[in-house]
Amino acid sequence: MEPLRDDELDVLLREGEPRWRPSPRLDRRVMSGYRPRPWEWLWRGSVRVPVPVILGLFLAFLWWQRARGTAPAEIDMNQFRPVEQLEIKLVRSGDAKR
Repeated sequence: MEPLRDDELDVLLREGEPRWRPSPRLDRRVMSGYRPRPWEWLWRGSVRVPVPVILGLFLAFLWWQRARGTAPAEIDMNQFRPVEQLEIKLVRSGDAKR
């Protein structure tokens, strides 16, 4: 739709009729005090949560996961064996690869 010129707008204002008609659904919602059904909130609703609350919940979840998975493991000291062959390598700072 192209923008209207000033003289065209003046004519429309004098007539008092809008050039477009709102849809019946929009008209019903605006003019009749539309109240949504309770179950519609499940599809269109939202809940605002402050960022610090989200961060706190996230950190609590991480702490809970960490505490849950750190059960002490049983270590059998008889499974440890001494090193059979020890190789020592000297690496000088000039020989190190970057």
